[in-house]
Amino acid sequence: MNESDLLEVHAESAVEDVVICEIKNEIAYFILNNPPSNLMNETWSIQAQDTIDLVSSLANQKKLKGVILHSSGRHFSAGANLDSLEEAVVGRKENYLSRMLQNSIYFEKLFDIPVPVVAALRGVCIGSGLELALACHYRICDPRSVMGSVEATFGIMPGCGATVRLQKLVGTGRALELIMSGRRINAEEALALGVVDEVVPHRDLLETAVDYVNRLYPWYEVKRRKVEMV
Repeated sequence: MNESDLLEVHAESAVEDVVICEIKNEIAYFILNNPPSNLMNETWSIQAQDTIDLVSSLANQKKLKGVILHSSGRHFSAGANLDSLEEAVVGRKENYLSRMLQNSIYFEKLFDIPVPVVAALRGVCIGSGLELALACHYRICDPRSVMGSVEATFGIMPGCGATVRLQKLVGTGRALELIMSGRRINAEEALALGVVDEVVPHRDLLETAVDYVNRLYPWYEVKRRKVEMV
């Protein structure tokens, strides 16, 4: 399926999709569309991977200047659904591990996109939802956001990069405490620890994310040119 086909699929089936991709003014809006909690299941993984493939391809062809992740409904994402977590603990562990490996690979591909990737967070952002946000280059949130690496409360460990990315942001000791306790942090603590870059009023989330893209894209272009000259 080529890029045009993918764009048509997203445009024609937005109501059914749990992930939507909209491109406006050279910015790709990667929208989690499974409200109210935007839970991640197998369907979500497939559609998210298609979307990451699309935006990565467009960015590498210099057809995008940024990617913004945000969500429909009150929350960014409460992570994996309970069926997936049951698979991890007592059910089909092979199926769960395979899906986590694929998600981990694609979250890394998201991180490697050569334009600014900004997560605009609101409400709950926990588990795999936080791991997705951590795979972005920048994170902004509203004052009522709640975040947490909560997998330990289900008897499992984060499987999509939080053990590495969280440690780089907050340090080894604090990351270990957050991951092993599974405790949740509010927007104020997230900002103080460096998990998010800015806290803004809910109404300003997308406008601020667009501002991040417009301000930072030129620096990404400079870096890209240096790489191309090597």
